[in-house]
Amino acid sequence: MPFVRRELYDKLAAIAPNGKPHSSTAAAQPSSAAASRPKPSGSTPTFPRDWRSIAVGDFALAQESPEDGWYAVIVVDVNGDMLTLRWQDYPKVRTFVRHRNRLALVYPGPKHTSEPAKPAKTVTSAKTDKPTADKSQAAPQTLPADWQAIDVGHLVLAKDDGPWESWWEAIPAEAAAGDRFKVRWRDYPKLRQVERPRFELALLCPDAA
Repeated sequence: MPFVRRELYDKLAAIAPNGKPHSSTAAAQPSSAAASRPKPSGSTPTFPRDWRSIAVGDFALAQESPEDGWYAVIVVDVNGDMLTLRWQDYPKVRTFVRHRNRLALVYPGPKHTSEPAKPAKTVTSAKTDKPTADKSQAAPQTLPADWQAIDVGHLVLAKDDGPWESWWEAIPAEAAAGDRFKVRWRDYPKLRQVERPRFELALLCPDAA
């Protein structure tokens, strides 16, 4: 079966005998609508600390296209630097291949005790118009080598609050209390800034630039 876009996949799943349609649709952009999505069953994946150590069974983030954001993947095979991946939340969709440096990593360590509790997500009114990505904001930024190195002006990934649990390119714009950052969405500067703890940001590979 050829690979299809996520929107078409959901429509097909909704009419299939065993399909489970999603309760809502999502625009391909960071969202502030609070929602949750069921997780697939299976063993708990491991989280690599750097790109060279990525192995079978590891969790990472991969990008289908710049317009669709980044999503959770599981490594199912390794052939040198080329990794075969599957979407964590779509295990029946065919696997695909990416270079290890084209993946993003989430923090692998335990939560720091000094980190304050994550605030509850708030529901805001839905936007009637999809914002247009502003590519003028996409000038090259510094890619931090590890989570401790993240600083204002760096380029990272931040997870949005929408139902798809997608990640998007973001730039810490201001340091906040409790080792947190106020971040803006790189390609959607008109969307409101969000606040994220340092260790809830994901890293892009500095060697991939």
